[in-house]
Amino acid sequence: MDIDKRNQTESGNQIANRKSAHGNPDNWALDRMKNRQAVYEYEDLSIQDSQLVKCDIFLNVDENLLNHVCELERGAKINTCLYKVLLDYSSDPIFCLDQTGRFIYVNIAFSVPRLSDDVIGKKIWDVFPGEEGLPDFDLMKSVFRTGKMKVVEVHAQRNDSLSYFMTSINPIKDSCGEVIMIMCISKDITDRKLAEEALKEREYLLRESQKAAHIGSYVYDLKTEIWKGSDELDLIYGIDQEYPRTYQGWLRIIHPDFLTEVSAYFKKVEKDKSPFHYEYKIIRPSDSSERWVQDIRKWEFDENAEATRMFGTVQDVTDRKKVEKEIVFLSYHDKLTGLYNRRFYEEEIKRMDTENNLPISIIMGDVNGLKLVNDAFGHDKGDELLLKCAAALKKACCQNEIIVRLGGDEFLVLLPRTEGEEAKQVIDRIKSHYAKESVNGLSISISFGSDTKRRPEEDIFKIQKNAEDYMYNLKIIEKESMRGKIIKSLVDTFYGENRREELHAKRVSEISSSIGKAIGLSPNRIKQLEMAGMLHDIGKIALDSRILNKQEALTEQEKDELKRHPDIGYRILSSSYDMLDLADYVYAHHEKWDGSGYPKGLKGEKIPLISRIIAIAESYDVLTNPVSYKSCLSSLQAIEELKQKSGTDFDPEIVKIFVEKIL
Repeated sequence: MDIDKRNQTESGNQIANRKSAHGNPDNWALDRMKNRQAVYEYEDLSIQDSQLVKCDIFLNVDENLLNHVCELERGAKINTCLYKVLLDYSSDPIFCLDQTGRFIYVNIAFSVPRLSDDVIGKKIWDVFPGEEGLPDFDLMKSVFRTGKMKVVEVHAQRNDSLSYFMTSINPIKDSCGEVIMIMCISKDITDRKLAEEALKEREYLLRESQKAAHIGSYVYDLKTEIWKGSDELDLIYGIDQEYPRTYQGWLRIIHPDFLTEVSAYFKKVEKDKSPFHYEYKIIRPSDSSERWVQDIRKWEFDENAEATRMFGTVQDVTDRKKVEKEIVFLSYHDKLTGLYNRRFYEEEIKRMDTENNLPISIIMGDVNGLKLVNDAFGHDKGDELLLKCAAALKKACCQNEIIVRLGGDEFLVLLPRTEGEEAKQVIDRIKSHYAKESVNGLSISISFGSDTKRRPEEDIFKIQKNAEDYMYNLKIIEKESMRGKIIKSLVDTFYGENRREELHAKRVSEISSSIGKAIGLSPNRIKQLEMAGMLHDIGKIALDSRILNKQEALTEQEKDELKRHPDIGYRILSSSYDMLDLADYVYAHHEKWDGSGYPKGLKGEKIPLISRIIAIAESYDVLTNPVSYKSCLSSLQAIEELKQKSGTDFDPEIVKIFVEKIL
């Protein structure tokens, strides 16, 4: 602090007298500080009496020296005051402890939120036993021992939320280097901590979302040609930390089939500074697997509008590509057989209908008995039939010949540069390939028709229509004989696998015939009755053999399954025009006289006569012949059973005739 020239000329006694005139020795210094715009109260600068005496001693020695010493003392006291003010009014909590753990000093920021009483001289662990937000006491002691500063992060519950503090424990040493106290300064880092946690949360969400979407991110430096990427990018590319993250390293990952086009595209994008958006295949170095990726990048420019970096994302789109491929495949192929579908054919026929492809032959084919197989054995067996037909078509046709499943049971073969005779040879080859094939013992049969376009002016769709007409004409001619063969094949298959069912059917047929004769039916009706008796259980061919051969009583669910056989038998027989009447009789043979039967609950004479006869014949045969889960009855016992159910289950007149005239 400067001293003005007027005061430098005063004697020591004058100075002392003027100082004492203020009532406080240091008011003299205060006058000068006020002239220099000092902002601190003079009471904070008071000098003890002993210090004043010391100054008086110097006054007798040399006034200039005295002035210098006093200025130094006053400067030191001002600095001390400044430090104290800075500590007192710091927004960070500050406190000092001696070696015994007693408070020497606390600032306002530390005391206001915590303390209501003066803590100076008290031990910290007595004032704050187990307090959150303070450094560990042992850590404070270690600073006294080592003389080294420690920094620790602590937290405390404040107003229903956590507050975080970064506390530095600073050793204060004396002139000999001994630690005489520690000063703890706590910095509230709650906002920073929350920001860090929010950033970590965002980074976590980004990583997890990248994993979920198979998306990796990266930045590529154009100058160094080095890229840095996320963990997910490494996973997608199948690389480890040692893999070179350079432009050439990236090219090495790309599948050879795509390398040239991707490299050329990148150079074009780099030249034009246009967005990079490309899908290509890679070969992962880690496992040599092939994957599809989608690579999207954007440019970063400096202040001179010069491109410096590229930011990008890479997404594994292998699954999407597979789905897209399947969608494209299914849009032009039949899902069941894998053959081309109608959509493809309608586009392909237009492309192929050129003079260069003449002559063009078209073969139409219709699978015989598909509905019957579906009804008899279920749609799984119907699908098996179609697959075997498709396999025969594939084996018989050449690579350039288009095989199409138009839908349902219809197939088409498109033969470019093929004459009519050659088309007939293709049909013969198809037949030879399925000749030995069967489904549940049922031989495969396809009706074919064909026609050929030889001149450019002919309508290709008219040729197709001709082939279709030829096929249907042949199918009509063969229809009844074919369906009869199919039904006979089904019957042979069923009875061949179920000897007991065959014997049962024969006995029912014979008993029914005897009843028919006894009530005076015509020979034709008796023949129908015998045939219906023989086929009444044909619907069982579609049932699980475990139900038919079960040794124990059937469950309710199995009984419900067994009740399906009249309906199945009806659908099988009704496929043939010649067997429509038989189908009706088979359908109703489990109806009851009182209407409690199935499948339709018909009552009385609404039940066909032949069905009523078969119901009695079947019941008698079941009662008098052993069944898997129950013993048989004697003839007399069976008669009593029929009489008891006469008028409820059975037509009473027919029961009476059967008992009196036949038994």
